[in-house]
Amino acid sequence: AVIALPGGCGTLEELLEIITWKQLGLYLNPIVILNTKNYFDPLLDMLGKAVEENFMRTQHGAIWHTVQTPQEAIELIYTLPLWDASIRKFAAI
Repeated sequence: AVIALPGGCGTLEELLEIITWKQLGLYLNPIVILNTKNYFDPLLDMLGKAVEENFMRTQHGAIWHTVQTPQEAIELIYTLPLWDASIRKFAAI
């Protein structure tokens, strides 16, 4: 699993890269964004807008999960199912 913590440009780049990998079906494990003090709200709004504006498919909005505490992040990585590998069919279109 990946847990994204608040950080700088490198953190944001890596988070968007792993989201892209999951969108393409190259990575199937959970992605959890630890949104401490609402740090990631602007990015989450932008990702939501990408879905709303049809730059991402609706099902891609379920690629990541957002939590507020480290405990919630740990719980999620052990309870979320793997991403469905059949998404690779959509990525090829």
